[in-house]
Amino acid sequence: PAQKFTKTLIQEDYYADLDQLGEKLIEINPSALKFISKPEFRQKIESQKAKVTMQTTLAEFRWLCNEIVASVNCSHTDMGRFFFEDEMLPTTLRFPLQTRWTDDKLYVVDPLNNVDQVAVADEIIRINGVNVGDLMKDIYAHISSQAYVETTKKHVFNSLSAVLIPYALNFPKQYSIELKNKAKG
Repeated sequence: PAQKFTKTLIQEDYYADLDQLGEKLIEINPSALKFISKPEFRQKIESQKAKVTMQTTLAEFRWLCNEIVASVNCSHTDMGRFFFEDEMLPTTLRFPLQTRWTDDKLYVVDPLNNVDQVAVADEIIRINGVNVGDLMKDIYAHISSQAYVETTKKHVFNSLSAVLIPYALNFPKQYSIELKNKAKG
């Protein structure tokens, strides 16, 4: 999977794959349209197609697909709980802190190699200039769960935050965080 991280395909192939994904989800999942209308679902696919460029990598494409799959709001339907995204993501691009999302706040639970800059229980309010609440809204849109239940989304995020944050921020090479009441780089 690591070799596929930067691999690209032809734009039209991505479009065809997105269309096929949508068709198969509706064909195979008897409840695919229980929480989203067919026009809204189709719009989600078209929205993801609009994000595809000639430089879109397979890693970026999987992120787009995850949002389509999650939009059906079925806990039985996902793309492998981000196993492949985790396997593909180079260590150098992972978010360098262990975090937990609780009570609509993001806390450091282990600073790892950044103990000189952050401490356990520090609250992160921005990452690379993005408000944590907005970041979480984006990440949650990519995580499958039943109906609109966020408990599953929270558990998935808390176990894979070092993977999900880079995907949501489009794989930055560096991270700058802002902590509540102080700034850190």
